[in-house]
Amino acid sequence: MNNPLQQTDVVALLGRTLSQTETINFDLYLNIAKLRVNDLICDDIGVLDPLPNDLALVWARFFGGMAAESAEMAAGGVASKRVEDFQISYRDGHSVLADLIDKNGAILAKYSKCGSGIRHGRTIFDFGGCDDRV
Repeated sequence: MNNPLQQTDVVALLGRTLSQTETINFDLYLNIAKLRVNDLICDDIGVLDPLPNDLALVWARFFGGMAAESAEMAAGGVASKRVEDFQISYRDGHSVLADLIDKNGAILAKYSKCGSGIRHGRTIFDFGGCDDRV
């Protein structure tokens, strides 16, 4: 099972219709969103059967963030502009991707298989000739 999310599923999860760009590039955007979620949870969500609803929601949100991220990149980090008195405000460095990770952090943590794990076994410390085993 490569992509269990269909276009109708993404529309339902996002609660909005897809833009023309999202519709044309649906498979590409969905795969990019899947790779990002996979990287964040250290697992392949494309093979989960059934795909949990909350994880499907995160996948769809990352898909939906693609257009916002493209717009952000095109704006060059500019948050707002004003013509009179010439004022430009820049974003505080928090990107669309960082916002998505923050807002979906609990769900990502729930399914995360990332981590170094616990190393166990026998460790020997040598304290000046005294063999201390822990």
